[in-house]
Amino acid sequence: MRSDAPTVRTLKIRRESAGMTVKKYRITTKDLDVEVEAESREDAIRNFFRLLKVLWHEWKDKIGQIASVHDEGEEYPFRLVPSLYNMGLIDEETAVANLLRVFEEQPTPEAISDAKTMLWVLAEVDRWMTEDE
Repeated sequence: MRSDAPTVRTLKIRRESAGMTVKKYRITTKDLDVEVEAESREDAIRNFFRLLKVLWHEWKDKIGQIASVHDEGEEYPFRLVPSLYNMGLIDEETAVANLLRVFEEQPTPEAISDAKTMLWVLAEVDRWMTEDE
């Protein structure tokens, strides 16, 4: 690493000096339990997906359909499949198969069509999780 490159510590100090409150959030899913630093639960979710994109090959077998942000004793679940699809980490066929499995549906033409529609709607609703502001 270059000696003039910012470190995690200097980035945190810069955030705090800019008036931003940064705290650690715990995110859990299936066989994965990680901490991310963020200003809010929403930012924690975005940061989780940034990490997931970088560590995809290491983490892909450890994640489930849903993840949760843990904040001050409360748990806030969020969907993973639509965002994985948005990020190009899984294709439409894989995403649809995951949705069918969640809803315990047989892969009939009608169920596949409904799952595709649901995927497209949820991918749009969840787009904020994977787009930079």
